[in-house]
Amino acid sequence: MLKKKNRIPATEIREIFSGNFKNIQSDFFLLKKRENNLGTYRFAVIVSAKIYKTSVKRHQIKRKIVSILEKINDLSGQDFVLTIKKDIAAVSAADLELDLGKILV
Repeated sequence: MLKKKNRIPATEIREIFSGNFKNIQSDFFLLKKRENNLGTYRFAVIVSAKIYKTSVKRHQIKRKIVSILEKINDLSGQDFVLTIKKDIAAVSAADLELDLGKILV
């Protein structure tokens, strides 16, 4: 689980989606990115109920993504909203890490 200082509040997630911020797409993810003045990075991971019907599965996927995000460094001063585009349950963690590394840099 991400520390509280590294999580984006729901009100700010809505601002990021309604604003005109940088969008980056990959095979598995849609990333919205904006600068912040906090000196630290913040993340929000969104897994839609359209992709996974049960909340248990959505939380498992979120934990898998967050564990990968905690390994990545040099992201300070930015907010990231990461949306899952399709079913990634069968994808290996190494493939997800590679895909995330491409879009975060």
